[in-house]
Amino acid sequence: MNINDIKIPVPFQFTMDDVGWIEGRVPYWDGFQPTRTGIPRRHVLKDYQAVNEIGKLAGMKICGMFVLGDWDKSGILAKVPYSNKLGKEWKGSPYIRESNSVDKSHPECTPEKFEQELYDIRDFLNSATNLEMAYHGLLHECWDDNGECMSAEFVPPTDFKAGDKSKRGPAPEWYVRAHLDAFLEIYNEWGFKKELRAFTCPGHCLDAWKDGSYTKILKDYGIKYWQEPYITHTIYENDVMLNNMPGWIGFWEAYDINPDKLPTYTEETAGIICTHWPNFLRLDPDLNFENLPKWEAFFNRQADVFGIIISEDIAFAHHQLLFRNNCTLEAVDGKIKIDCSKADEIVPADFDAPIYISVKNGTAAFECEGGVMTKYSERKGHTNYKIQRNGKNDIYLKRIDK
Repeated sequence: MNINDIKIPVPFQFTMDDVGWIEGRVPYWDGFQPTRTGIPRRHVLKDYQAVNEIGKLAGMKICGMFVLGDWDKSGILAKVPYSNKLGKEWKGSPYIRESNSVDKSHPECTPEKFEQELYDIRDFLNSATNLEMAYHGLLHECWDDNGECMSAEFVPPTDFKAGDKSKRGPAPEWYVRAHLDAFLEIYNEWGFKKELRAFTCPGHCLDAWKDGSYTKILKDYGIKYWQEPYITHTIYENDVMLNNMPGWIGFWEAYDINPDKLPTYTEETAGIICTHWPNFLRLDPDLNFENLPKWEAFFNRQADVFGIIISEDIAFAHHQLLFRNNCTLEAVDGKIKIDCSKADEIVPADFDAPIYISVKNGTAAFECEGGVMTKYSERKGHTNYKIQRNGKNDIYLKRIDK
């Protein structure tokens, strides 16, 4: 076997920031408002349905990073320090039954219909097969006692005063827990049912991932996977796996994107790809589904790259990145050895996720020693295989002599 005909592919997984905003823009909060999605309209059920359909085309659960402050119907944020510009005077979200972006003269635009659609969205999300719900934040930013915006939510200034952003850093434990508790309280109050197992900091976390202080908290909230930019290597601590999240698929506020004009990724640029909710949407939500064939073609382009594999979900992506970043291939005595020792040093003894490999089509028949190998998917120029190892051991691929 030729070692150049085999790769441990990098997973291609979408996360999607800022899902859950009810209003895309709130101009009269200019200077104090959360960043929101940037799309100049109210978000509707079709915005969630479209993302789920795109995930189906890819065979992927897109990991939606949710902000839930707009869903606070009972004033929960009033008891969460620095969570909103009104502080203790917060009375609940004004957008559950109202909208600043919809023509009020339209007969369908009633408070009752606005609120009912949120329950329809809730029901859809609870059953959506290809859109995962995950922790992101409350209102994405944080505000000081004077109502001035300080920073992104989980990296407030150490003195909790707006102004000097050089003072930003990891928030204290009481602060992180208060914000996650409020997220869960809103989540449960609305009756959302899905398991929450992933996390990305709004605005990202600076160096908060480096010292382990956040993972010991995240573990208590069921979080198993944390992805951020600039994480330099796979980390496993306090039962939480951390991996890098390279780049963006497009401009943060971009909507009406043409998927045909998006790039074909490479091994170096693929991975857990951060996207923004409006990147999948149209200004007119009735047109959200128009680009589905183009999204399907986009994913097929990525899947046909030798060295990339489409991820099933956020867990698949993290596990495959562990192996991709920490296993090596070498030729040994006529076999190809997949050395997993470095990966095994990172994770606990009972970690048993499979490893996926890609082999160029036309390669001579081969067998696997050290695990059970099954064909996973076929692409234009290569085939992907799933290998379930027999415990913590290396894998050997051996040509079958006829």
